Amino acid sequence: MPEAGGIDNSRSIVAQRYNYGDDCSSCRLVSGVGIIGMGIYVLTAAKKQKTVFSRNFIYCVSAGVIGLGAARLLALPPFQRTTSE
Repeated sequence: MPEAGGIDNSRSIVAQRYNYGDDCSSCRLVSGVGIIGMGIYVLTAAKKQKTVFSRNFIYCVSAGVIGLGAARLLALPPFQRTTSE
């Protein structure tokens, strides 16, 4: 339902303008693989760290980023679409 300004906040502005679906499978695939790729890049950068603490910290960050990419691919929370209808 549109807000007072006439903008439907349940869809992105691009989706509203070009009549795109909210979350197409190709969008999830591209963004999910991109996020996983960033996590793998961070993981390889962690191997260059000299101290154990910084290496382990970056391993944890990369695991979180890879997990977010997997969640995006599978449309899990926080990327799960909720409907209030």
